[in-house]
Amino acid sequence: MKSISIIIPAYNEENVIESTVKSYLDFFKKKKTDFEILIIPNNCSDKTPEIAENLSKKFNEIKTKNIPYKVGKGGAVLEGFKLAKKDLLCYVDADNSTKPEMIWKMLNEMKDYDCVMGSRWLKDSKILTKQPLSRRIVSRGFNLLVRLILNLDFTDTQNGGKIFKKETINEIINEIDDSSWAFDVGLLYLIKKNKGKIKEIPIEWTDSGKSSLKMHKAIPQMFMKILKLRLK
Repeated sequence: MKSISIIIPAYNEENVIESTVKSYLDFFKKKKTDFEILIIPNNCSDKTPEIAENLSKKFNEIKTKNIPYKVGKGGAVLEGFKLAKKDLLCYVDADNSTKPEMIWKMLNEMKDYDCVMGSRWLKDSKILTKQPLSRRIVSRGFNLLVRLILNLDFTDTQNGGKIFKKETINEIINEIDDSSWAFDVGLLYLIKKNKGKIKEIPIEWTDSGKSSLKMHKAIPQMFMKILKLRLK
């Protein structure tokens, strides 16, 4: 099995970052896999960077780079991509909403795919804790726009668990220019544009209840960002 870099972008996650990182560390150690964990705090006003630094000093498999200004999830993931040393690149949410067992499931599906990603909306997916109704409505609306405008036929572009071949990311990394919550869509769109192969699989997932998405801003922003991608 190929080696994997697990990237964890983190914005003010002092209450969960250590438990999430240790769950991934323990799981992949037991699997005897060649892996590294890259914690990328950004614009934090809490102790997330210090916790990440302490973990990196304690465990050889963990590295961290603090970005003291706002770059968003996408900017943090991009920094992780640049630092990553392994064959496969993965990113997950800091709240452990996607468990390491699900990443392992994706890893076993990689084969000749350029990207394997988890979905909360396939037939065999299991959502253990649901998002609020308003979030689900926005999520499904966003997905409909992605399908109609970008022709990305996936049920869940926004789930926080995805794995990529490093060479695939290297081919498109200079074209990625969106660090917002639409970052995932941009990645998938560029991979498909480059004739890459993407597979979506059902996973177990739980909502952390921490989303800071502002509903009144989300709908017009999502339309403009998708349109911008389409016009590239």
